[in-house]
Amino acid sequence: MLKNIILCVIVMLTMPTIMPGTADAGVLADTFGKGGVGYSMVQLLVIAAFAALIIYIVQALGYGQVASMIKLVAVFGCISIVITQVWNAISKVAGFFGVAL
Repeated sequence: MLKNIILCVIVMLTMPTIMPGTADAGVLADTFGKGGVGYSMVQLLVIAAFAALIIYIVQALGYGQVASMIKLVAVFGCISIVITQVWNAISKVAGFFGVAL
């Protein structure tokens, strides 16, 4: 699972540099770049990948309780990103209907 997460992160982050001459590179950079709609997906993948890597290392060193705390912090970090995105979507829909939040 860790290999799949790391592969996804590497592909998403290096795609604009692999195909710099194509129109897809600009679309990917706009979508997954800073401020794009897919930027939160990149954040979630990076948090999950690094948390999984750190958890494996800490468990190998014999600190299972610390690994559990790292997992908990990573989950709450990801949940906060998701809540932020949901709140932004609700605000945009409310703004469309003329309701200020």
